[in-house]
Amino acid sequence: MNIEKYNYQKLSAAFAVLILALSSIPADYMPQRMFFSWDKVYHTIEYFIFILLVGMSYITSDKRRLRMKWIPYTLRIGIVFPIVDELYQSLIPGRYSSWFDVLADLSGVTIGIFILAIYYEKYLRDKS
Repeated sequence: MNIEKYNYQKLSAAFAVLILALSSIPADYMPQRMFFSWDKVYHTIEYFIFILLVGMSYITSDKRRLRMKWIPYTLRIGIVFPIVDELYQSLIPGRYSSWFDVLADLSGVTIGIFILAIYYEKYLRDKS
């Protein structure tokens, strides 16, 4: 049993809940923007961290099939979850969904998978 795998799975699930919790905040409680918005940067960082956790939960899996196909599985979650999150956010009073937010999320997913792929090839491939 790989205890590290379960930690990444728990962290991935907790981070997904955190993302949805942040998306649940009504617009009245959100800080107002003045000139420049860091919103898209936050989206990119948020999904970068999320996809690192998801990817590591596959990479550290006990099942060889999951370890060997971690990129498509991680990518699938990385594409579907941001879209579901934005659709959910549109149900919150005063909030709206934006395809630009999805693009920022997907840029974090892309960067995360790219960095994980480099890390996997350099340090983990021989161990799987």
